[in-house]
Amino acid sequence: MRKLIIHHIGLGSSVKFGCGLGALANLIPGLVLALVSKFIIATLRALLESWQSAELANIFGQSIRANMLAVLRLEGALKTLQFLDNAAPLFILLLTLAWMLLGGVGLAVLGGISAAIYNTIAQLFGGIEIQVREE
Repeated sequence: MRKLIIHHIGLGSSVKFGCGLGALANLIPGLVLALVSKFIIATLRALLESWQSAELANIFGQSIRANMLAVLRLEGALKTLQFLDNAAPLFILLLTLAWMLLGGVGLAVLGGISAAIYNTIAQLFGGIEIQVREE
């Protein structure tokens, strides 16, 4: 058995490892977020489209309708929702990749900070001792 002491962790390798791990760990959550967001967008689109001719009252069999989107000034929101809903595959892909990027950057920063803290503590008190065995 040989004893080794980890005296220094490379900052660059720690950041690179954290970035890769963070991106991979956020693949499934990002995909779930994107699919749920797509469902919410489709639901809101259908709701706002139904408001274009909303029945306000029915008096003696005569339907009184109004464009509630115009009244509430939501035409722009409907156009945005229609665009996102029509570009669903691209929207899902981009949202998933953005979530992975966010997770990768977050874990890269955390990895860099952790390596810097470890290096400082290892310099003051010595590093972590591990035992290795050669086969």
